[in-house]
Amino acid sequence: MTTEGQNNPPEVSVQELKTGMLITAYTRFEEKYAPLDEETCAWVKHNFSGASVRGQRNGVPFLFMAANLQPGDHILEVLHMPRSLSHICVVNNGLIKELKARGFLRFRVQVPAAASPEKSAARTAAVAKASHLLETMKQSIRLCENATTAVKSLMDSDSETAPNFQEVKQYVDQMSDDEMIQAVSAIISLKENDHVYAHCVDVGVIFQQVYFAIMDKRGDQSAFKNHQEAMLAAFLHDIGKARISKETITSTKAFKRDGPEMQEIRKHPQIGAKLLAEAGMPDVMVNMAHFHHVKRDESMNSSYPEGVKQSEILFETRLLALVDVYQALISGRSYKKSWTPPAVMRYLDAMAGVEFDLDLWDAFQAVMGYYPVGSLVKLSDHSLAFVISVPQKDILRPQVIVVVDAEGQRTEENRFIDLKEDLSLSIQKDMDSFDVFKSDALHVFTSLNVV
Repeated sequence: MTTEGQNNPPEVSVQELKTGMLITAYTRFEEKYAPLDEETCAWVKHNFSGASVRGQRNGVPFLFMAANLQPGDHILEVLHMPRSLSHICVVNNGLIKELKARGFLRFRVQVPAAASPEKSAARTAAVAKASHLLETMKQSIRLCENATTAVKSLMDSDSETAPNFQEVKQYVDQMSDDEMIQAVSAIISLKENDHVYAHCVDVGVIFQQVYFAIMDKRGDQSAFKNHQEAMLAAFLHDIGKARISKETITSTKAFKRDGPEMQEIRKHPQIGAKLLAEAGMPDVMVNMAHFHHVKRDESMNSSYPEGVKQSEILFETRLLALVDVYQALISGRSYKKSWTPPAVMRYLDAMAGVEFDLDLWDAFQAVMGYYPVGSLVKLSDHSLAFVISVPQKDILRPQVIVVVDAEGQRTEENRFIDLKEDLSLSIQKDMDSFDVFKSDALHVFTSLNVV
């Protein structure tokens, strides 16, 4: 490696480029760039749009934007790269291969500074935390399945007898600690889900996670006596469906909005509230079962039962309504494709102030993030990564783990990246993990080898 001067960035050959370097200028080229033929000129203008070019035209030096290049110009240097060209500035293996093929020979680069001991320690702790979460997720998959079975047993019980909540309570006790909640919440974004029983479990987990995070941040008093009661309340929000015909509940068809099946289903909130009241459950549980489908705009067709005053609806119920919609959209059904978690967050953001209170939505998003844990995203270097943690401040820059590199290859060691620290990368778009990994999405995520 050579340098141009004490205060100038280092200049390196294409063979000396290393992953993580940042190219600040292209400084030497193969002969086809001096002079430019018509085809190469058009290619450079397109691919270096927004950058400056230093060169010669008819022997006269120039420095102007790439858009002003003409066939016959001699390029000496491409510099002043805009952020939009990060894909040809942030060095990775795929870019090195492309640069060699295109005949770019030398570059000025910025070499990443060595991390401070504090940052190194923070990264080590974050990697360990991510690895622990993945291991807890592996151990929690069977627990989710068993809890779903318990809910199924409860809701399929004899309609002539009072529901027995004991088995469900046992699973609530096992699932309600913070560590387990985080693991199961991540599983929810990645598992296949096609029935009402798993929906109850998933809603219960997400509700507890978000509710107590909001209560802690606001310094408000919980309406529940403990975490277990909060999760149980959300588990049982659809208990009224236990008295709806099983043919309707388990149907794989999409019902007509005003058809007889939908009319039957719309009775479940009142039925559920009655069942819970008769069982002596707390008023907050009854309220959650009764009003979790009432929208802020009650004129919406999806808002029921009718004639409910907003003052009757507790904060806990309004939050449950939001969680209920979130979970329903990220889960698949036989008659519809699931949405990606970020796509659901964008939809809910659009509905804030219509279906849900704005302050409620802001609090929900602060906990879940713009990219909830388990979301699959495409980074600006074209690699694919899973989101592993929701940032406290900049929700657009979470911690991620790379699963497919920039060349499209699955990696045996999965690089941990904190996008708040690595500003050379950003999220380009969210991906559907089921489209990419099919039914193996959850297995792929929990098998990550974080480094």
